[in-house]
Amino acid sequence: MLALTECHIKGHRIAAAAVHEPILDWALPDRTVQPEPVAGRSKKSRRSIKDDPTANSYAALLQNLNAARKDLFKRPEHWFDSFASPLLFFRTPGVAIPKIGPADLPDEFAELSLLNQQDFMRQQLQLSAMSNVTDGSQQPQEPEEDSDGLSPPRKSARRYPRIDSGLSLPNMRITTDPSGILHAQAEEFTKYIRRSMIRTDKLKRKDSGDAEIDAEQRMLHEVLTDKLIDRRLYETAAWFRDVL
Repeated sequence: MLALTECHIKGHRIAAAAVHEPILDWALPDRTVQPEPVAGRSKKSRRSIKDDPTANSYAALLQNLNAARKDLFKRPEHWFDSFASPLLFFRTPGVAIPKIGPADLPDEFAELSLLNQQDFMRQQLQLSAMSNVTDGSQQPQEPEEDSDGLSPPRKSARRYPRIDSGLSLPNMRITTDPSGILHAQAEEFTKYIRRSMIRTDKLKRKDSGDAEIDAEQRMLHEVLTDKLIDRRLYETAAWFRDVL
């Protein structure tokens, strides 16, 4: 996430980032898939997702991710934060924030912190919408309807970074396994990153064809079938050497 927010054009900045199988959007489906419970497995003895042989299936992986999400986030609003789900810098969630019962409400200090975060994100979205209108190439997105609306929320693109933000997205390399939820998220993330890079290059009056080639070279999503950690580290180090 810091690669998206600390990529300043001037001064100290993150110029490149590499990551393997990141979780880019915690707004995962809860009821779309109902996997069978895993017998003989307690919470205390829960193994990592990659070490669990049952996690090869979509349903088992989704179950493990949802379980991890409950452990990591106290409230649904927290995983809908762009700083937790970087894909949400580039698009709306496409799902309504789940409601929680009174018993799950946080204390006063946590509530105050949450309100401050929501106010900050609201200001950022307003500035982004103003930037889009100034750019003239896209109309501001209509806000999503909440869970009480007549129609379900839809995913819609967001422009990031803003034109006046002083940020320029760095070179990035994402590696994933050949299939699964994390692979699909990485594919979508790659699409948005390249689109943002192309838009920035066009503003610099670069040829559109050159801008597309440059974006494909700067934002890489590679599928790794080799499970050897040493080989992954070698390839990542070689990539950093080439781009820095």
